[in-house]
Amino acid sequence: MDSLPTASLIARTLALLVLSPCAVGKAHGVLHITEFMADNGGSRLDSDGDASDWIEIFNSGPDTADLNSCFLTDEEGAMTKWQIPAFQLPAGGFMLVFASGKNRSDAGSELHTNFNIAKAGEYLALVAPDGSTVIAEFGSATSPLPAQFEGVSYGLMQTGNTKATVLIPSGTAAKALVPPDGSLGKTWIRIGFDDAAWDKVATGVGYDESSTYIPEFGAGGNLGNRLNNINTSLYLRVLFDLADASAISKLTLKMKYDDGFAAFLNGVRVAFSNSPVSTTWNSKATGSHADGDATTFKAFNISAHAHLLDIGANVLAVQGLNTSMTSSDMLISPEYNRRSWLFRNPLAGDFQRRHLRRLCQ
Repeated sequence: MDSLPTASLIARTLALLVLSPCAVGKAHGVLHITEFMADNGGSRLDSDGDASDWIEIFNSGPDTADLNSCFLTDEEGAMTKWQIPAFQLPAGGFMLVFASGKNRSDAGSELHTNFNIAKAGEYLALVAPDGSTVIAEFGSATSPLPAQFEGVSYGLMQTGNTKATVLIPSGTAAKALVPPDGSLGKTWIRIGFDDAAWDKVATGVGYDESSTYIPEFGAGGNLGNRLNNINTSLYLRVLFDLADASAISKLTLKMKYDDGFAAFLNGVRVAFSNSPVSTTWNSKATGSHADGDATTFKAFNISAHAHLLDIGANVLAVQGLNTSMTSSDMLISPEYNRRSWLFRNPLAGDFQRRHLRRLCQ
């Protein structure tokens, strides 16, 4: 693929249409149609020297996205019109496909769809391998495209900023259990587990024979003698919903803990401290975490696990660990944050380029 002109390199970050990725239902490897040009005046030529229409795809997620067997189409009634060959799009990577009608799909070579984009304005979509799930689209029946102009690309404008969202704040409603035995195995860390019989609490949880951690406990979170001298482990489940598929740029788990923990997102271990490699119902912390440090959040970057998130219901499960049953205190308090890109409404690329140039000066 030819290198992109300077103006296009500037423009690449402009147009981000946020929908779900090829891995349907997961908010990771988020793919976007960033820009397209339906009337190329010669600003970008294909390898034949032709001023072909073009489409650009961007992966804003933290993981590589597999575009193999995804589709591009210009007809709502023909969603599998042109199949993308095997292509791994890295995080933050861009992919250029010429919409020339030349129908070239050899992996590793310049790609050309079997259709052109009508300059009068028509449908354009990136479709998942199932042939029906729309990943990104322009020109739907409810949001038709305007007529396109020669030499002017079209897309959505990225502001260049990100927005921080707290998915699980301190004091969030949760369920807690001091496990009496190992009968639950690892079932309790999964999204579909029935925790109706567990204690209703608000994070954080634990116990303290003095008063150091009392301000850290949420409603019902001081487990007292239900935990003290009973077990070195406690289980905590926090349900949360992810309502959209906005491009996630970073995921952070923050923990206050005494003395250790293992955290699981939708059944997969994503972070730990002072924890054995494999935990059981009565595991102990492998080291201590001083009281003075335990009341300050420690951040764990879990962006590499963004692919575990589902649109809809999710669960953060935490096994709290103490060094011994005779310890005078214990604390487990999670906070879960994400950072996502911000976007603006569709704008023609000529304006986008001028605006971004001003931002970059």
